[in-house]
Amino acid sequence: LLKGRNVLLVEDNMIIAMDGEDALRDLGADVVTAASVGRAHEAIAIQSVDLAVLDFNLGHETSLPIADMLAERGIPFLFATGYGDGLELPARFEAVTLLKKPYSGATLAQALAPVIEAGN
Repeated sequence: LLKGRNVLLVEDNMIIAMDGEDALRDLGADVVTAASVGRAHEAIAIQSVDLAVLDFNLGHETSLPIADMLAERGIPFLFATGYGDGLELPARFEAVTLLKKPYSGATLAQALAPVIEAGN
């Protein structure tokens, strides 16, 4: 599904990040992981990103600035959240796919398929 794609994973929980990296690599992706908005900005500046999985809540900040940057560049992304359907996104991101945490490789692939298709 992700062969040859560079995927940015923004996740502040180390265990979830490691699981997410493994799941994305199993799908064929090259993965760069960032635990904060600042680190994600650095990652995007250093290398090209084809797709992103953004943990919405990053401790004391949210991933909205990264979502805005990706949207401006036309890079598809989804939000991963432990809030389930209770997460209230700004209107500009209402159509963005929400992936409920914890997620498996299968649920990640299922959520990413339409995001990839829409981005192509």
